[in-house]
Amino acid sequence: MPSRKPSSVPSVSKYLSNLPHSLQSEIEALRRIILGVPDGIGEEVKWSVPSFFTGEHFATMRLGWKVPLQLILYLRVR
Repeated sequence: MPSRKPSSVPSVSKYLSNLPHSLQSEIEALRRIILGVPDGIGEEVKWSVPSFFTGEHFATMRLGWKVPLQLILYLRVR
């Protein structure tokens, strides 16, 4: 189950609504796909972009660089 984050952290929806991005519908579609997985995935604005976690962060969107929309996945090596 995702841990609770402080209420001072802006919601991803609010953050994205204030972001002038030409790929808004694609960003929202990617969010729906990730959050639609039934394993209790949470999201927050971290590193100034939407990021996803279960207990630890496993993915972050990268917006507005040379490639307009990227999903960066993190691999934890044990």
